[in-house]
Amino acid sequence: MNGILINIKEHKTNNEFEMVKTIVKLIMVTKNISLSETEVFALTYLVIKGFNTITREELVDNKLFKTRSAVANLISKFRKYGIVIRTTKGEELISDFDFFQKDLDAVKFQIVVRK
Repeated sequence: MNGILINIKEHKTNNEFEMVKTIVKLIMVTKNISLSETEVFALTYLVIKGFNTITREELVDNKLFKTRSAVANLISKFRKYGIVIRTTKGEELISDFDFFQKDLDAVKFQIVVRK
């Protein structure tokens, strides 16, 4: 297989949240998903804290969204884009967004583009 290698220089972030947000944005680019900054912030929060009823309530408690129905609309949009799926355990983020671990120092991406 012929291909090209694209080197991306090291990207430094100020904190763990910014690092996860950068990764979330890269995943979104590869999946051709477009979200607002608020929606990206919320998705990053859910990746770090976990996707459950408590964290969804925290999005309202932390004043990111004004109402629970706004969060429900966000989750519906995530379902539409395939970010959230229904399983036998309920709803959860797809495995692509299940990368967060405490003390994450660096991430290496390998992107393969085929025709």
